[in-house]
Amino acid sequence: FSIPLSKVAVEDSSAQRLLELLGERLAVRYMQTQWAQSPCFQYLAEEGEVAAMEPAWGGDAAKRASQLQQVDALFQFSASTHSKSIAITASADPGPLQRAEWVEFMSLFFNKEAEAMQVFEGIRDRYLCHRKQVSEHSAKPVVAWAYYSSWSKEWVITNAAYKHYYLRDAGAQLVGGTNADMKFNTTSGLHAALANVDILIDETYSAGAYTFSKFLDDYGLQANSTLKFVQNGAVWRFDRLINANYGLDWFTGALVEADVVLEDLITVIQPGHSNVHDRTWLRQLSTEGQVIQQSSSCVDPTLPATPRADSCTLTSCVANYNSSIDYFPHKLTADHAEDYNVSYHNHYKVVHNLQANEKYVLYQCGTPAPSGYDGYKMFSIPLSKVAVEDSSAQRLLELLGERLAVRYMQTQWAQSPCFQYLAEEGEVAAMEPAWGGDAAKRASQLQQVDALFQFSASTHSKSIAITASADPGPLQRAEWVEFMSLFFNKEAEAMQVFEGIRDRYLCHRKQVSEHSAKPVVAWAYYSSWSKEWVITNAAFKHYYLRDAGAQLVGSTNTDMKFNTT
Repeated sequence: FSIPLSKVAVEDSSAQRLLELLGERLAVRYMQTQWAQSPCFQYLAEEGEVAAMEPAWGGDAAKRASQLQQVDALFQFSASTHSKSIAITASADPGPLQRAEWVEFMSLFFNKEAEAMQVFEGIRDRYLCHRKQVSEHSAKPVVAWAYYSSWSKEWVITNAAYKHYYLRDAGAQLVGGTNADMKFNTTSGLHAALANVDILIDETYSAGAYTFSKFLDDYGLQANSTLKFVQNGAVWRFDRLINANYGLDWFTGALVEADVVLEDLITVIQPGHSNVHDRTWLRQLSTEGQVIQQSSSCVDPTLPATPRADSCTLTSCVANYNSSIDYFPHKLTADHAEDYNVSYHNHYKVVHNLQANEKYVLYQCGTPAPSGYDGYKMFSIPLSKVAVEDSSAQRLLELLGERLAVRYMQTQWAQSPCFQYLAEEGEVAAMEPAWGGDAAKRASQLQQVDALFQFSASTHSKSIAITASADPGPLQRAEWVEFMSLFFNKEAEAMQVFEGIRDRYLCHRKQVSEHSAKPVVAWAYYSSWSKEWVITNAAFKHYYLRDAGAQLVGSTNTDMKFNTT
């Protein structure tokens, strides 16, 4: 393909929304116009700027061939041998964010990577924000996705992976196991499987309007059924937003706008949640009608579509700043660590990394940045989106419960199962390296985060040096969890973590001190670069061996090097 594409045909429904979000509606020449969902695509079809695509099956083959000659590419939902066909298989990706990132796939054909990254990062950030907010709810309703097949005469509880992820992230439990559908050929078996279900999301196919009474008939239920989802009116469908031909917008927009799907689900699953959201796709079947999208709602087809998601913020910013108020009730001091210190002021903290010689001013979100600190790096706290290049920062963030604040990291070096999982789910992306990487991409990544945790000093305004490894002793190093906490207002949690580490360490040390035997231990390595052997005697190794009841070979902080065996 010669890019950017300028004239395309569209047969995949999700491609419509992908193109809209990138501002590429006007590139479309042909599509299945009867299934055009958005008001602007309907408008373009009515104006004759987008024509009806001749179908591959049952259509005029010569006319279809002529249409394909006039475009650069054809976006379809599966593979094809046609030289102009491009498969949009986002629905095969297992998780919500994996699917949403297909906006970046689409962008490759239009040289719109920058726009796509911005769209995806907005979706991802809102999704993770909503997920973290709803995680505070302890109640986990049981939800089933189900449908009746009039063709096979069976009922199916569907457990595709993406449904599991959505329900988990919306604060619910799924009936059955992930990727293991449950099929029934009798209503008695179905009703038994649904006995503990609080909410049912119905997916039964309907060519027209679908009603609650039709649902009851299809599932062999009565209006007075004792099943909880019937009694509580908790039967939902994702057909609220349609076009005049009963085409469901769900199949067009939900695949990419994962944040909006999650918002819809949260309003249903956690109705007491504080966020106010006007549902896009989900409707309560017994009480709500459908919304028909019409071309008259199109504002400007030349502009990119506006994301339908609500904003989301995790930080509790100060609404009415008062200079006399102390906004930091929990304060810490570096009692063991030698390489940093902190001082508190009513609405900001001043932190000094002595090893890196970096100084930071951390001011509470919603309060003014203090003046008089030229040369200091300024951060509004608590941080909510960070990048990580220092390996020890991974564990510090985990101990503070801040995994979900991480947007970028060196994923190939992710150690913990949870960071590996987040990387696999697409919730943490690979950080572009400073050396040998794409400088523009790295700059874009850094624009999207509040801070970058590195292992050494840097002139970058968002860089924070984690130099714990330079502190000489085990407990000095461990107290860097408190340094990290300063950027998230989690001093109380960090002090509890460190005090636990300290108390257990001192307890073990005291216990082992009763042993009189002191084995001799050496830390050593062979350097293939310098062709020498080294017995290393860094201070922290000395402290560890002493406290574990051993003797160190040589003197503290004096390495021993050998060039012969």
